[in-house]
Amino acid sequence: MKELNVVGYLPKGFKFVGTIPRSIMSDQSCLLIRFDIEREKEEFGQPDPYTELKAQFLKDEEGCKCVDGLFAIDLYQYSAIDENKWHTLKRSDSIFTDLTKYKYRHHPHADKFIEYLKCSDEDKERWEWRMLGGSRWYPTDEPMWNEDCEYRLPPKPFFIGKYKVPPPVTEIPEIKKQYWFFRFDGFFKASWDNLLADKERLKCNLIRLTEQDAKQCHEALIETLKGN
Repeated sequence: MKELNVVGYLPKGFKFVGTIPRSIMSDQSCLLIRFDIEREKEEFGQPDPYTELKAQFLKDEEGCKCVDGLFAIDLYQYSAIDENKWHTLKRSDSIFTDLTKYKYRHHPHADKFIEYLKCSDEDKERWEWRMLGGSRWYPTDEPMWNEDCEYRLPPKPFFIGKYKVPPPVTEIPEIKKQYWFFRFDGFFKASWDNLLADKERLKCNLIRLTEQDAKQCHEALIETLKGN
């Protein structure tokens, strides 16, 4: 990979410790470098806004290396200082322009975007979206990452015998959180007290959040035990 050497572009207070891949940044962004923040604090009292933004960008870039084809710049948006109309940065853009005119932020769906890219092809086809505040989820294998929408990878289908049932709770609930669980002799309401019984129900995939879900699982269990 061709590197862009930025030694000749160092302003006072910046410490160069490497080169920047040309594929990540444009020529206009050659001031994107790794530098010594502590030294800048010592010399100038505190890092300027450029310093803090560059430090965050470089941190993001390191965290994104595990995802093929993803660059940290894909996770950012920019807007004019006096506006709130946000635009997604492109690799052809210069991320560090005049901070008196532009402001920057992480894309609201940055974490979900990374999660999606890490999915297998099979799981990518299971993603869903809905409008903010909506109740119904719709399938999408290519999320658009609109800010007025939510995106998720739903739990994989859960079966009892041949019957598809609501998936179990897999994370430890908050203390005193109400939940439902089922057995062959019925379905029951309980609260999470972190007792051995709670932990065993969680381990055995018996916990559901609603009475209806627990009832459906109980009925599926009974039918399966009958051999149906």
